[in-house]
Amino acid sequence: YFASIPFFIFFKEANIPFVLFNTPIVEANALSFIGQDLEQSGVLAAELASIGQPQHSKFIFLHIDEDVPNSVHLKEKEKGFMNYLKHTNSFSATSATLGPPTNAAFDKQLTELVNQTDLAGIAVSTSKAYLIATAFKNQNPKIRIVGYDLIPPNIELLKSNKIDFLINQNPARQAKLGIQTMANYLLFKREARARYLFPLDVITAQNVNTYLSHSGNPKLSASDF
Repeated sequence: YFASIPFFIFFKEANIPFVLFNTPIVEANALSFIGQDLEQSGVLAAELASIGQPQHSKFIFLHIDEDVPNSVHLKEKEKGFMNYLKHTNSFSATSATLGPPTNAAFDKQLTELVNQTDLAGIAVSTSKAYLIATAFKNQNPKIRIVGYDLIPPNIELLKSNKIDFLINQNPARQAKLGIQTMANYLLFKREARARYLFPLDVITAQNVNTYLSHSGNPKLSASDF
């Protein structure tokens, strides 16, 4: 986040228009932001993790190999997750961070999380749910796992019920709309909308194949995974 600010200043001084994907940075003064309502995304992750769960259940918002203090999008998701569960008196929620999977301490840290009692749900802040889903499900098949993004390892675990829900962030569609926005602005002098907010698509094992085949991305289909 902070490292990117000088680039935005340079673009502005050079009169170079740009758009932002996924992470809204107010200081950037971009032509447009394309992505999702990140705080609401965290709220949705909390709702999916907690639906039907018993009272006094515990939930974790988990970051894996992320620089959270410098990641606006992750902090916004975590904020939404925590705020939703905070208003449900019978639930408790915390955040946790695991280091790189290649780090020798990763397995130990993961085991400590898996062994927590009364743990009912995990929401992983990025596309890395596949790194932890099997470990939690092997410990407790009833634990709810919520992740992000339709990448092949996540889809495989979704279909085998190791991941319960995926929230799709539509990166391909974001990129396509970004190119269209810049082309319309530069070539046709059309004003860009300040924000393009995408819907929060919830993907399950039951709808993933039809979703992929109708996602509007010709490079992705159910048969690819």
